[in-house]
Amino acid sequence: MSFQDLIAEIDETNHDNFLKNNLSVMHFFSDWEMDCLMFLPIIESIAEEFSGKAFFGRVNIEEAEKIAKKHGVSRVPSVLFFKGGSLVDRIDKIDCEDHLRDKLMCLI
Repeated sequence: MSFQDLIAEIDETNHDNFLKNNLSVMHFFSDWEMDCLMFLPIIESIAEEFSGKAFFGRVNIEEAEKIAKKHGVSRVPSVLFFKGGSLVDRIDKIDCEDHLRDKLMCLI
């Protein structure tokens, strides 16, 4: 399965529909932040592992600044978890695959 099939690009046009999923995981990142680049393989691996159990999307904070502000994201990489459109948990400045996996296991 390709990266695009696993993780949707989230912007103003699809943000609200994305959040309507039962469990949505929104990854906020920046192209210039080294921590974000190092986190990419982790989020891809987790998205593949939890495919069919959660929906994954990514938000470039430079291109979708309104979405980042709406959700109070000021640090990247950050991951927000939504159930039925409501924020249920978040990890700011994530750097550990196990931490992300544990959060998902608790929410499924």
